[in-house]
Amino acid sequence: MNPSVHHAGLRRFSKTVLIAASLVSGGAAQAAVEASDVHQFANACYAVKVGGKFLRAGPLGTGYLANGGSPADAIPFYMKPTALGSYLLYDNGQKYLSATLLNTRNAALDDNAEWVLTPVGGKPGAFKLYAPSTRQWLYAPLTKGLFGLNLFGQVAPVITSLLSSEVEFVPTQGCATYPELSTNAVGTVAAKSWDDGSVYGMADSHNHLFSSDMFGGSIMHGDVYHKLGVTKALEKCDKDHGSKGWHDVMASSTGAGAEDILGILYRKPRHQTDGYPTFTDWPKRDTITHNVTYYKWIERAYQGGLRFMNVSLTTNDAICNIYKGLVGTLDPTYQSQSCNDMDNLDRGIERVKGLQNYVDAQSGGPGKGWFRIVYTPQEARAVIKQGKMAAIIGLENSNLFNCSENNVLCTPSYIASKVDEYYKKGVRTMFTMHKFDNAFGSPNVDGGTLINIGNFIDNGRFFNMETCESPLVNGGTYHEANITDILGGTPAAAKVAISTTIKAAFGPNNPVTKVLDGAIIYPNPPKGYSHCNAGSLTSKGAFLQVEMMRRGMILEADHMSPKAYDMFLGIAKAYQYPFVFSHAITGQQARGFEGWKEPLALGGAAYPMHLPSIGWADEYKQHAAQRRAVGAFDSVGFGSDNNGMVGLPGSCTANGDKCVPVRYPFKSFDGSVTFDKMVMGQRTVDFNKEGASTIGQLPELIEEMRLNGMSDADLAPLFRSAEGYIRTWERSVQRAAAVR
Repeated sequence: MNPSVHHAGLRRFSKTVLIAASLVSGGAAQAAVEASDVHQFANACYAVKVGGKFLRAGPLGTGYLANGGSPADAIPFYMKPTALGSYLLYDNGQKYLSATLLNTRNAALDDNAEWVLTPVGGKPGAFKLYAPSTRQWLYAPLTKGLFGLNLFGQVAPVITSLLSSEVEFVPTQGCATYPELSTNAVGTVAAKSWDDGSVYGMADSHNHLFSSDMFGGSIMHGDVYHKLGVTKALEKCDKDHGSKGWHDVMASSTGAGAEDILGILYRKPRHQTDGYPTFTDWPKRDTITHNVTYYKWIERAYQGGLRFMNVSLTTNDAICNIYKGLVGTLDPTYQSQSCNDMDNLDRGIERVKGLQNYVDAQSGGPGKGWFRIVYTPQEARAVIKQGKMAAIIGLENSNLFNCSENNVLCTPSYIASKVDEYYKKGVRTMFTMHKFDNAFGSPNVDGGTLINIGNFIDNGRFFNMETCESPLVNGGTYHEANITDILGGTPAAAKVAISTTIKAAFGPNNPVTKVLDGAIIYPNPPKGYSHCNAGSLTSKGAFLQVEMMRRGMILEADHMSPKAYDMFLGIAKAYQYPFVFSHAITGQQARGFEGWKEPLALGGAAYPMHLPSIGWADEYKQHAAQRRAVGAFDSVGFGSDNNGMVGLPGSCTANGDKCVPVRYPFKSFDGSVTFDKMVMGQRTVDFNKEGASTIGQLPELIEEMRLNGMSDADLAPLFRSAEGYIRTWERSVQRAAAVR
């Protein structure tokens, strides 16, 4: 290179913005007091003034020059919040102001593009920018000819925040729009109540928003939110599911045959892995290991009338370890976080709180978002009456507080201390048991071979099953016949012959014999009966229930064995304390529809497990009629179990039924919001063709019901279900005084 040209280049870059290592720790910068005006720049277009001059793009495209004299000279930046008080600065060339030492104008989206805004005391509108990923401050060179490693490979000078440049933001135009999904809805959610003062809106009493963060973080793909936006939150799923989805054995294990499950051994292609913006194979109603609750999809459901949600954090250490062991052995690139239940739940609690902050950041500041975590029923009422959505944090895992069946550390004092700890963390409802036997009791077994193997891993034995004491009546069901029957429909006599052969070959007490025999043989129950878990509620389980009641927590009754539920019900009746069937998975205790009256009699709530849909209309009307007949509050919600490895409803037209299809655009039930087809990047979702692919199609599900025979009066209990759940919570708090 000609030396004169080289030196001229140095002079041209003498005003380039540099990033240097700071002596000040990142914690100090992040702890700075936030002024209200830190949040005003959210999702808007600004020119950036550094050291008195506006930023322009550098001539080589690798940096910015702080030499613009006016906003007209400046490169415009779209300011996308990453959290409260921090932003991505995205220019109209689709590049980022970045804290990397080799390049300050970067097309790569990573943590280096995140900047915390720190107000300068005594100077309204002045800020300093700090990059927490590299602990660097944004600054302009102090003198001409001072350069940093970010441009020329020389050692950057070490400076403190005192020498960093002051930054101002001036409104401008011409920004590139930052990638994001839209709700494709027009209108403003109305703050309203029913005539009797009841809060308006639907309740989803059981939604697993953050399953992608549970199970070690590597079974279900897709984030509810990501600080860097949708391109990261809903990126391709190769890292979790492998090339062409061959890792995704959990989707197969819930309903496919052995050949499909064993396909992991030869890397069987399962689905296309591309995410945003193409979304070829996910999310769809039957892709159960991909997140269906991205925050913009939740927002669309909220716009359609969803006003209350129990964010039920669910995980399972045994399933996580099975998956981790199987996939990790076959794929050395596979990575997973801890499988421990409580590690996962702690991470989930922080993610729920992070969602509130993230939505606030997108909305312009603390408290301005539509998603609000609430800790008392009074807060829930106030939030919903403001036209926002209230959410509580719940726990649903197999070994609550790590209290597996044989954990001698789970003493009453330990249990009480843990209830206190998680109440202080914001948890307001918990399941005593889920999937596996534990120190608190035995669950209703509803997961087939995989769950029985998991119980063996956790407790060293298979489930102790017996013929249920009560016959199946009025639609009651347990789905527990041949619970671990890996031989499918093989006749019982053949199974016995196989078991006999195994015992002869290995001996009756050999561990191999016990494992294989336990995984094959359960005698068929008498006609009209089913199998039930023989276990009950333990003394520790009863103690846990009382400790929860003492604190006014919401009791969950799903997932209990019949005997455990009977003991649980007896304790609740003794204290006249309400409880909920949040997703009615108990069946209910083989008692059929009459079992729904039990929580209602105590002022509780009972909501079935599915999103409202035309296929649910008759059952919905039956539930409403039952509540009126027993004098209970006229409220019927739902427990969607979204991200609980279950599918979503189809549309009546996609199912081939004769019905009135949803016509776009259409209005929400209260008429305040108008919806068009939801667009996800390059994919337009037509509900009539594919049904509900995410929670975002909740408005379509309601509209389809309305068009096909459900009157406004029929649907009213659905929009009173938030009130119904809050009333149960209020009664729980009231009855806590009697337990103390």
